[in-house]
Amino acid sequence: NTGTRVFASFLLISALFIFAYDQILEPFGGDVFNLPVGKTTLFNAYWGMGVLLGMLGTLAISSRARRPTDVTISVVGSVGSALAFLMLSLASARQQLPLVSPALLILGLSMGIFNVGSLALMMRMSDERLAGTFMGIWSLMQLMGRGLSGLIGVIARDLSLAWLGNFGTAYGATFALEAVGVVVAVFFLLRLDLGQFTQTAERRAADLIGVAAD
Repeated sequence: NTGTRVFASFLLISALFIFAYDQILEPFGGDVFNLPVGKTTLFNAYWGMGVLLGMLGTLAISSRARRPTDVTISVVGSVGSALAFLMLSLASARQQLPLVSPALLILGLSMGIFNVGSLALMMRMSDERLAGTFMGIWSLMQLMGRGLSGLIGVIARDLSLAWLGNFGTAYGATFALEAVGVVVAVFFLLRLDLGQFTQTAERRAADLIGVAAD
């Protein structure tokens, strides 16, 4: 089923690029700005605080009668993440340290929004009679993306460094690549037609197993 594959592709690609920063974030602070370990470890604090605020804020908005759709929430979270990566790219290429903390806070906020939206979509795309199968496959797509994301980030940084010759532009190019990847994932999400998922649970489960096998 095309819709099933579109959603699985969205989950895989978004996880692949949104989390590609994970292995390079702290080295980024040291390589580009010569920050000590004590300073670079604070990067995760900004990000983590943003995730918490983003999730709480999105859940509060979602509890209202006139709430945004799950697709809208996921798109906002994805686009916000892409903008944060572009800010990090600019901060790295131009060595603008003051941009880093706001970018990480925006990244955390956006990822918190994305987490709520994507989880809600995963639940909507699961038939209650086979909820375990559906959620297992959706989770597998995200876990595959996250598992490869760190490798993608490190390889992109190393190749960029070998090509461009300095850390600032190398990290800048890597963060820019992540932004592009997240935007590609958004295009997959916008192609998703939730109304088409009216086939039987057994047929949809067979489609999911086929996606996982691919």
